[in-house]
Amino acid sequence: MSRNYQEVIDRLFRNPHDEEAFVELDRTFGAELRIYLCARSNSDPSHAEDAYATARVKFLELFRSDHAPVTVGYLWAMAKNCLIDEHRKGRREHPIDSLLPELGIPSDGIDEAIARENQIDALQLIDLLDDRCRYAVESYYLEGRPHRDIARSLEIQPQSVPMTIKRCLDKIREMLGNSSAC
Repeated sequence: MSRNYQEVIDRLFRNPHDEEAFVELDRTFGAELRIYLCARSNSDPSHAEDAYATARVKFLELFRSDHAPVTVGYLWAMAKNCLIDEHRKGRREHPIDSLLPELGIPSDGIDEAIARENQIDALQLIDLLDDRCRYAVESYYLEGRPHRDIARSLEIQPQSVPMTIKRCLDKIREMLGNSSAC
C-alpha cells in the first residue's frame, strides 16, 4: 500500500466524521475500484457504478460505527459483494412478467399493448390488497427482494414467506374472478 493510501486511512481512523477525508478516499481509491468493478461486471456497466456507490455508503457506515477498525480491503470486498448483489437483482429485469403467469394472465405471445394493459391491471389489483399482502407481493415480484428480507420486515419466519405470497396471489386471483364476472 502506498504512503498516500495509508495517510488517507490514518486520517479517517483519527476522525471518522471527517467528510474531506472520505472525499480524499474516493479520489484515492475510486477510479481504481471502479475499473476493477467494471472489469468484473459482465453485463450492464451501471451495475458497477451502483455497486461502488452502495459499497461507499456501507463503508462509511462501518467507519462511523463502533466496530473494529475497518481496512481498505473491506471496501474492496464490500464493492465486490455489492456487485454480486446488483447482478442478482439484474436477473429480474421485468419482474412483473413473472407475476402475470402466476395470476393466470397471459404475457407471452400477445400484442404488446394488451400485455402492457395486463400489467397495469395486475398493479391495480396489488394496490387493492391489504398492507401486508401488498408489501409481500411488491417486495418479491416488483423489487426482487429475497424471502429473508421480506420475512424480517413482516416479522415472520423466512420459510413462511412463499405461503404468504401464495395466499396474497390467491386474493388477487379471487379479485380477477370477481371482476371478470361483471
